[in-house]
Amino acid sequence: MSIKRFCLFLSLFLLLVWFVGYVLFFISIPHSVADDSVKTDAIVVLTGDKGRLQEGLELLRKDAAKYLFISGVSHKVDFDTLAKNLPQMKNRAGFVVLGYQATNTMENALETAQWIKDNKQKSIRLVTSHYHMTRSLQEFEKALPKETVIIPHPVMSKKFNFRTFKITMSEYHKFLYSWVRYAVS
Repeated sequence: MSIKRFCLFLSLFLLLVWFVGYVLFFISIPHSVADDSVKTDAIVVLTGDKGRLQEGLELLRKDAAKYLFISGVSHKVDFDTLAKNLPQMKNRAGFVVLGYQATNTMENALETAQWIKDNKQKSIRLVTSHYHMTRSLQEFEKALPKETVIIPHPVMSKKFNFRTFKITMSEYHKFLYSWVRYAVS
């Protein structure tokens, strides 16, 4: 077999592995909340896509947890600014904690882990977009204390379109990077 033919077969094989991996990743994306009845110590919302913060506040209103920790908040935003835009935050000042240290998912997990340790939390409900949940769980399971219970609470996109496809493709590549990073370390 020539080098050229070998490289062609290898390229096709790697493309097939990549494609099958993407399909498996896409299938693994949760499309519903598995358990919305269990109460946790805290709700953790990762900033980013629409609907995440509103979902976290709704869970707090329903007493799904005592605290709401919002990870990845911009330094330009404070509690009063959020409360002006989100009326459901009024009268929740002692129960909503803003985390300003994270700028990506790995940092969200590390910031949350520190808050959990400092506040002796044992369980969280993790609120993020459904397409972001697989990678978020991977990062959180590595960063949080082993005994911490994580209940995934995905926020669904309203519809599937080309933007959603691009986002899931991007998440797949980030997931692969994260997976390799942990496999090598």
